[in-house]
Amino acid sequence: MSTIPLPLYVAFFFFLGGALILNLHHRYQNKQRALPARDQYLADHNLAAPACHACGSARLAERGLTHGEDERRIFSCLDCKEMLFQERRAAGVDEDSA
Repeated sequence: MSTIPLPLYVAFFFFLGGALILNLHHRYQNKQRALPARDQYLADHNLAAPACHACGSARLAERGLTHGEDERRIFSCLDCKEMLFQERRAAGVDEDSA
């Protein structure tokens, strides 16, 4: 029988799991930050209007990089979930007042 108490095992696996989740989240954030700008994406894929290069759908989802009101917007395809490009919204611009 092991002399290491059960709470130490639980704490070890809790922190190991937490580190793994944070690592996965950090890699996902870096993948989003590495997306090309809108103009570069359109030029790379010879598109006139934004559309998914993987499935051809024009249905795009827009969300903030870190939160809903973030100025850096990430665009992805609603159909195949492919991350496409990023765009910076001007700081202080409110869509409702425009």
